[in-house]
Amino acid sequence: MVTRIMILVEGTLQLAVKILRGSGSGVMEAVRLRVQNVDSEMKLFTVRRGMSVF
Repeated sequence: MVTRIMILVEGTLQLAVKILRGSGSGVMEAVRLRVQNVDSEMKLFTVRRGMSVF
């Protein structure tokens, strides 16, 4: 299902879909992601005010 969606989207939206798929992040966490939260050298991003799972 996700592969079908990734074929249909490109650019920023495709990046958001890849982040959701690869990290298990929620939609709002991907939407709130900013360039400042991405560390490309360390290959990680920081989620601020994310939803906690207990």
